[in-house]
Amino acid sequence: MPDKIIETKHCKQCWTSFDISEKDKEFYHKVSPVFAWKKYPVPPADICSECNQKSLQLTRNERKLYKRKCDLTGKDMLSVYSPESPYKVFYRSERRTDKWDALDYGQEIDFVKPLFQQIRELSLKVPRYNLYNFDTENCEFVQYVPHSKDCYLCFWSTKIEKSYYWSLFMWGKNNFDGLTYRECENCYECVNIQKCYQVFYSLNCANCSQSSFLYDCLGCDNCIGCRNLRNKSYHIFDQPVSKEAFEEKKKEIFTSHTSTQKFFQEFLELVKSKAIHKYYIGEHNENVTGSYLFDCKNCKNIYFGTNCEEVSNTYRVYNQKDSQYMNGCTEWSLVYKSISCDGAYKIVCSKDCEECTNLLYCDVCDHCQDCFACVGLKNKQYCILNKQYAKTEYEELVPKIITKMIADGERTTFDPALYCSYAYNETVAQEYFPLTPEDAKKKWYAWREGSEWSPSLAGMEVIAAQDVPDTIEEVQDDILQKALLCEVTGKPFKIIKPELEFYRKYHLSLPRRHPDQRHQERMNLRNPRQLRERKCAKCGIDIKTSYAPERPEMVYCEACYNREIYG
Repeated sequence: MPDKIIETKHCKQCWTSFDISEKDKEFYHKVSPVFAWKKYPVPPADICSECNQKSLQLTRNERKLYKRKCDLTGKDMLSVYSPESPYKVFYRSERRTDKWDALDYGQEIDFVKPLFQQIRELSLKVPRYNLYNFDTENCEFVQYVPHSKDCYLCFWSTKIEKSYYWSLFMWGKNNFDGLTYRECENCYECVNIQKCYQVFYSLNCANCSQSSFLYDCLGCDNCIGCRNLRNKSYHIFDQPVSKEAFEEKKKEIFTSHTSTQKFFQEFLELVKSKAIHKYYIGEHNENVTGSYLFDCKNCKNIYFGTNCEEVSNTYRVYNQKDSQYMNGCTEWSLVYKSISCDGAYKIVCSKDCEECTNLLYCDVCDHCQDCFACVGLKNKQYCILNKQYAKTEYEELVPKIITKMIADGERTTFDPALYCSYAYNETVAQEYFPLTPEDAKKKWYAWREGSEWSPSLAGMEVIAAQDVPDTIEEVQDDILQKALLCEVTGKPFKIIKPELEFYRKYHLSLPRRHPDQRHQERMNLRNPRQLRERKCAKCGIDIKTSYAPERPEMVYCEACYNREIYG
């Protein structure tokens, strides 16, 4: 039964229309706080999903690292906050000590000032983490990568080991250069793969091994240049071949950088012109819209979701239930307009909070409950603006603040970007909603021109891209002491020892492009996070898909796709 629409609103930022449904109303009721048996309703969204996601992403710097001093010890450290940032920043291990207490920064609520102004003032005083990692070993150059070991330049990943140049990776080891992996090992230059082993240059695959240049293949091994295959072995361009022919073709492709890249471009053209594309990417879902979804049920307009139920207007979530307007949240339920809150229950308008319950307008809080407008607290309860209250005082004061917010119009104008002092081009927003410096400044966003941290290249010989050896056999160990210039951006980068060992083991040529450029090119291989109307290329029924109607791919509805692929 379709969800009943009870109101159509216009986004206050872009004026796009969007609907509020009966289910949305039920969710707002469940997530709203209760004090003295009275419910204080959370207001419905007043901006569309896309504008909300942009606002959330403005608070999140995943990839830009800077060298700066720890504000507690004065020692050098890497941080997502530039040296010019107004925030106070401590090295993570120092911040987790008892050398300071976030309650020391507590302040009385001022009923004259806007609440968001008071939160902003507090956030500039309370020390922040230099990098948002924990339970890691030998992972100095990563961001948002908990429970991991021996990783380098990885971002927003968890429980990974010996992995390099990664984003969005869960549970795996010994992988290089990829985007959106889960439970993979020894894979390289792939986008959106699961439970794969030794798979290179592939897109949207699962349970594959010892294969390269695959698109939408499941359960395949020893395949090259294939699309839409299921449980096949020794295939090239979708046709069965002998083991000897397979090995000969593999050797031909990986002979040199030139031959590998030529084949990769031909493969991408083949995917665009010949592959069948399901209207969304995902498996084992029920009643969902969006893309990159796995084991989800009753989810609307979500992207990169796994094991989610009753979730809507959300990006990058895992094990989430009954939540809306989030980004980068995992575990538990009833989360609204929040980003990077793990193990959270009944969290509203908050950011970077771990294992917390019943929070409103909080930032960087760990293992807290029943807190309002707090920053940087650990193991606390009944606090407002980092000031401790008794339970009865807390439950009397918070309703008064909410009532004042409603009177002032603040309750409906929450903007997560108020917590942020990142420049636009430092944040995830620039990856998904790119702006030029001129356009960003027109919209009153900050823009940072300064350079970020990069590996030390002092004294290194510099090699232009065209001078990098074309085959891995030609590469000598002294490449580790040389700087390569990106053939696209001209930015220098270096090859690290585990990387060289991986290339030699699997007969892969050296990259010619900076890790940031490689990441951007992988991002470009994914569909945008926006649903469009088009017709199934097979039966002609209307579908909502992230494939824009003008794109050339053959996009099928699920019924037609299943008949074509599975017979």
